[in-house]
Amino acid sequence: MAKADAKDEDGWETKYNAWLPEACKALAIPEILTSGPPPPPYKITEHSFKFDSNYQTPQLCPPGAQLAKVTVNERMTPSDYARDVRHFVVSTEDVDLPFHLGDAVSVFPENPTKEVEAALKWFGYDADAAITLEPLDDTLSARMLALGNQRTTARQLLTEILDLVGKPTRSFYQQFSLYANATEAKELVEIGSGAKFTEFQDASLTHWDIFQKFASAKPTLAQLLGLLPPIKPRLYSIANSADWTPGVIELTVVINQWQPKDGKDKSFKTGTSTQYMGRIPVGARIAIGMTHGTFIFPKDEMTPMIMTGLGTGIAPIRSFVQDRMYKKQKLGMKVGPMVVFYGCRHEKEEFFYKKEWKQYQEAGVLTKLINAFSHDAPHYPPKMLFVNQRMDENQELLGDLLGKQGGYFYFCGLAVATKDIDKSLCAAAVGSGMTTTAKKEEWMEELKAAGRYSQESY
Repeated sequence: MAKADAKDEDGWETKYNAWLPEACKALAIPEILTSGPPPPPYKITEHSFKFDSNYQTPQLCPPGAQLAKVTVNERMTPSDYARDVRHFVVSTEDVDLPFHLGDAVSVFPENPTKEVEAALKWFGYDADAAITLEPLDDTLSARMLALGNQRTTARQLLTEILDLVGKPTRSFYQQFSLYANATEAKELVEIGSGAKFTEFQDASLTHWDIFQKFASAKPTLAQLLGLLPPIKPRLYSIANSADWTPGVIELTVVINQWQPKDGKDKSFKTGTSTQYMGRIPVGARIAIGMTHGTFIFPKDEMTPMIMTGLGTGIAPIRSFVQDRMYKKQKLGMKVGPMVVFYGCRHEKEEFFYKKEWKQYQEAGVLTKLINAFSHDAPHYPPKMLFVNQRMDENQELLGDLLGKQGGYFYFCGLAVATKDIDKSLCAAAVGSGMTTTAKKEEWMEELKAAGRYSQESY
């Protein structure tokens, strides 16, 4: 048995690729020698007509997902600010997308048009000719098997299905080499097994970048369907309560951009999903599915909730506060204390939903809002102020709500912050007398085991 880690160099495949040869050897499974590309997973039948602007291919919808209409796609940060963060809303009025507090949505993004058009030309595919796919491999996922249910086009497959601008794995280079001439095949195998793989990763090269580097390899469309993986759905926490704001799903989305660690091209790259969500217009439909959340909530609405949100991690916390707002104002229920520790870079640019927090406080739902604007004066420069430091300043408050009143604690934000959050939480437990220094780790484990500490990190 092997334990994989999605954060490894090559994702979960890192451990898998090291484990598989050893497992086959232990089980006396002979090595399968290949000579040339594998058989494609589909038989493609071409039809005599083409789709066009008057008769377009129906948008594909993965099994279990719905095509929901975008009603709001609004930038919340100033236009001249480096980070682009969106308030993104889809309607559920005409689709079946019920959700519970703490749930998330799976968004199925599409590839950018520029790269799709270039790839169609590069491979020489007939972009809009109607085709039918007949699956030949019954081990394909339900999503990929469903491609045989309607006529489609090469353009649609490269836009909605194949991960054209995704990150290549080591095994991709090995498989791609089977389509190249001898010289390029040798280089591709070396990349897949050597240090150059890391170099290409650090340069943020995509499948499409690699295709252009090795011009001798031109798989057919049927072969490409077996070579490239499908575009992975991206998870986003739901930022609203279905009871407080019915008929919609609201998201808080940062357009993910980064500068490659290595390589000649140092221009900023944008993530596939957020690039798609950044450009999709109001009125368009987006394929989304529902994913159950991992948060655990107290059964008694009088139980305190202490919530820590960093950046767009404030999204689910907003929904938690809205839920109690609904129960107090609409159902007439009594609700317990709610404290939010909100961390971001700047108050002016990134303090999202500012007016709402004030309304929740005035309604007596949000007991206290404690902010940490890391890059604002007077502490910055030279010092940065983080949420865990605000927690250190409020040990007595944490001790009362968590210790005396048996409250629940929630953290939503970057995984790198969890260590400091946990450290400050333990310090508060010790400082307020909930536990001792010697037993603080045991106290933390008991808090989690009791379901009183929920964490959503990314």
